[in-house]
Order: sequence, then structure tokens, then C-alpha cells
Amino acid sequence: LKHGEVFHTTADLFWIVGHSFGLYAPLFLGGTSLLVEDRPDHPSPTAFYERMQGLGVNILLTSPYWLGVLRRHGEARPTPLRLVGSVGEVLHPELWRWVRENLAWPLDNWWQTELGAPALATPLSLPAKPGFVGVPLPGVEARVVDEKGHVLPPGAKGELVLLRTGPAAMVGLVGGVSPWQEGLYRTGDLAVMDEEGYFQILGRREEVIKVGEARLGTAEVEAIALTHPQVAEAAAIGLPGPEGEELVVFVVPRVKALPEELKPLLAEKLKAHLVKNLGPIPSPRVVFAERLPRTPSGKILRRLLKAEFLGQDPGGTSGLEE
Repeated sequence: LKHGEVFHTTADLFWIVGHSFGLYAPLFLGGTSLLVEDRPDHPSPTAFYERMQGLGVNILLTSPYWLGVLRRHGEARPTPLRLVGSVGEVLHPELWRWVRENLAWPLDNWWQTELGAPALATPLSLPAKPGFVGVPLPGVEARVVDEKGHVLPPGAKGELVLLRTGPAAMVGLVGGVSPWQEGLYRTGDLAVMDEEGYFQILGRREEVIKVGEARLGTAEVEAIALTHPQVAEAAAIGLPGPEGEELVVFVVPRVKALPEELKPLLAEKLKAHLVKNLGPIPSPRVVFAERLPRTPSGKILRRLLKAEFLGQDPGGTSGLEE
């Protein structure tokens, strides 16, 4: 953020991104912070573009969910934006490319509330790799490890752990289980690192889907689903099956009023698309939905999808977006 620029985030102020990066940081840096109570798409996505243009917003910090809403709306409109930061969920390659072509340069980053600040990102001085969040930022040391804590080579899936964090990270939990275990900060995220040290987040470790011999991350499956031109949103879960788990993919079509007679045909095309890109796995199940349950910050509540599908009690829903 440069002195005098206008910064806007769609994050609620009760979320760490909202108050720390959306409110305080721009003011400390001599900028202007734009706070808006309404949803970005209220009363329509057109109003979002008019707001960015009329108020001269230079930097936007939002979630992949809201970027997806704008993409689904269709043609973007000119704005003064020069940077679009993405946080809260995985920024899939297809969405990254759309943001680059229609809004501004995408700046992805990864962190958790306990860390107090981003730990992985792609600085503007480095080449971006769509689908990879980036590299460890100064002061941070990251690895991918197996279940026993052994460091895995590039290209292998495992848990993302941090050996060192920035100065804003928490040091422990009162009355809870600390994420620090045996000198490692256990993030609980499934990830892979490439030969150049870029990290790709594949989903939460407890949400890994065991399909035959494959171990699939939810974000990994959803990224492939989103490469199909008829898919606006996607969420993957695993259900108990005869051999491991059955892969179920919930899909929000790009066409809002998709005719019922076309759904079986599109479902078969999506199954073929997923199998082609995921490798030799049993054919997944595709379920169409009008919307996906999310938190106010845009995170998909996959447990609610699973509970509803199995007819189980979903538990607390206080964090569900209204």
C-alpha cells in the first residue's frame, strides 16, 4: 500500500483480517480504508464495480468466494485496482487467471489466525505460479512432513508445518491443545512443495479423501472441477464406501437455472472431466446445488454438506453465512 492510496477489504471487522489489515494497517501507512457494511454483490455486482471506480480503490483484499461471485456475474468493469489480495481459502488457478485478466494482479497468501500475519505468499518480485500460494516469507521456515514428522521431498503430499514463524505468532493456548508439537507448528493443512520451494495448499488434513489408492485433498479436487467451463463453485467430500471412500462433488453450475433434463448429461461430463484429471479413480458422484454453505469469511462448510447428505445432525451452525 502506497501513501494516499485507498484500501478495501470485504472481511468482517470481527475477523483478524478485517480489523488488523482492513482497518488499522491502511491508516498506519497513510492510506484510506474503505469500510462497507453490505455484501460486495449488494444490490448487484455492478454496484461493486461502481464503488471501486467512484471511490478510487487501489487495493482490494477479499476471499476466493467473492472473486468467484464476480466471475460468475460475467464481464468485469474498469476500476483503479492495481492489486487484488486473496485470503481465507485456496485461490484456484482458473480464478487466479480470471482476476489477472479482469481485475488486477492477484496476490495470494496463506496464514492462520494464530500466526497473526501471512506466512506464505508470492512477493511481487517473484514469478507467480497459479495454484501455488507462494514461498515462506522472511522469518518463516516451512516444510511438508509425513504422519511421523519426517520431511518429504518436493512433489510429495503431506502436512504443512512451520519450523519458524513471524513475531506475531501465538506461543501457546490456555486450556487447549497448542499447535506447537515437538518444535513444529502443525498447521493441519495438506500441502505439496515443488522443486523451487513454492507451496500448494490442497485442503485440510482431516478432510483428505481416500479413494481407492489415491489420497485427494478437497482443494485439489475442487480446483479441477473449476476448470470445467460450466462450473461456478465446487466442494468435495468423502463418504464411506465399500473400498475406502466415495468421492462426492457438489457443484454450483454457471447457469443459474440449469434445466433438469440437462443435469444428467452435465453430471456425466463432469465425472469424465474429474477422472481424466485426477487419475485412475472410481467415478465420483456429482450433486448439483444452488449454493454452498459458507462462513461469513467465505470458507466452505463441508461438514454441513456431509451431514445433510448422510441425514445426520450437522451440529452448530452459528458460523453459517446468512
